[in-house]
Amino acid sequence: MSGYPDWLPLLDLLEDHEGSWDQYLDWVYQRFRKDLIESQPKFLNCWVRCPTEPVIEGKEGTFWHCVSEGLEEDQRTPDIRRMERISWIRAILDHATDPAVECWTNLRGTSTHHLVWFKEEYLIVLKEVLRKRDNFRYFVLKTAYCTTSERTVATLRRERDASGLY
Repeated sequence: MSGYPDWLPLLDLLEDHEGSWDQYLDWVYQRFRKDLIESQPKFLNCWVRCPTEPVIEGKEGTFWHCVSEGLEEDQRTPDIRRMERISWIRAILDHATDPAVECWTNLRGTSTHHLVWFKEEYLIVLKEVLRKRDNFRYFVLKTAYCTTSERTVATLRRERDASGLY
């Protein structure tokens, strides 16, 4: 892909799986598990975890948030662009200090979230958690998605500029 760093994986396309939706969904899910559950990435020297509950249709809810869209949990629809980029999550987290990646924090309710934005086109949202019993800090992957809407990009730019990068 022209204009992208060498460390970024190629898109994972449906046609690379004989056009079979079931094979593709299984492959995307296995990639998600390999990259984000079986071998946890780190961000800011802290572990990134994926909740294993709830399980929806045999897969973690976090997986569905990363590959589908919609406001109602039980009415989310698959988003092929998110699915094609499932391997980007780990790669971007592993290269968060690259100039193509911008990171900032914001408060959403009472929670601190870290936003990791690749080239203003793909956003990863991490919730910061500080375990009370031992002050162990880690992140929870909330979602990841393409930022193709001009309205979304403008909102994220305002938020980023108000928060400041780190």
